[in-house]
Amino acid sequence: MIFNEIKKLFVKNTEPKNLDVFKQELQLYVNSGDYYEELLDEISICYSIIDNQFKYGDVIVFDMDETLISELSLMQSWDWGWNDFIIEKALNTINFPSLKPVLDFYTYCQNRDIPCYIITSRREKYRDSTVQCLSFAGYNNYKLILRQNKENDIYKTIQEFKIAQRKYIYSDNKRILINIGDQQTDLNGGYSENIIKLSNPFYLITEDM
Repeated sequence: MIFNEIKKLFVKNTEPKNLDVFKQELQLYVNSGDYYEELLDEISICYSIIDNQFKYGDVIVFDMDETLISELSLMQSWDWGWNDFIIEKALNTINFPSLKPVLDFYTYCQNRDIPCYIITSRREKYRDSTVQCLSFAGYNNYKLILRQNKENDIYKTIQEFKIAQRKYIYSDNKRILINIGDQQTDLNGGYSENIIKLSNPFYLITEDM
C-alpha cells in the first residue's frame, strides 16, 4: 500500500512536517523555476544518449502524465489534492500544456525519425480524450499504448503492465534506447537501455498500485 511506502520516509517518533508548510514549499518549488530547471537538467541527458548510443531501429518510450503533459494547474486548483475525483477530471481534460523540455526532446526525436512510444496507465475508455490532450500539447506521430479497461485487464499493477509492454516492444525486434517517466514504477523492470526519472514531488504511484 502507498502508506507503507510513505512510512519509510518518516523517522520514528518524529512529527511530520506541517501539511500547509509542505504545500507552500511545493508552490515555491514551481514558482521559483526550480522544477523547470530540474526537468531541463534531467532531459538534457537524453540528447547525449542519442548522440552516443543511437542505432537504427531504436525507439524511445515516454510516460504521459507529468512526463509529456503537466497537470499542475489542476492540482493547484485543488490545493495540491490528488484523489480519485481529481484523477477522473484529469483523464477527461483535453487542454493540459506540455512539459516544454520534454516536448522539445520529443520534437528532436521526431525530426530524426526516431519512433516514439507512449505507455500510459490511462484506460482504453479514455483513448479519445487522451489523443486530444496529446494533440493540444503538441504531440503527434506516436504509438499509444493504453491499459485495458478493468473488465479486460490481465495486469495486477501499473508497473506490471508497463514492464509487459516494454517486453513486447523488445520482442518485436526493437530496442528501447531511453525510457522516460516521472514515477519509479514507469522505469522498474528492465527492457530499456537507459532510464530517465523526471522530478515529481506532487504524487506517488507505488509498486502495488
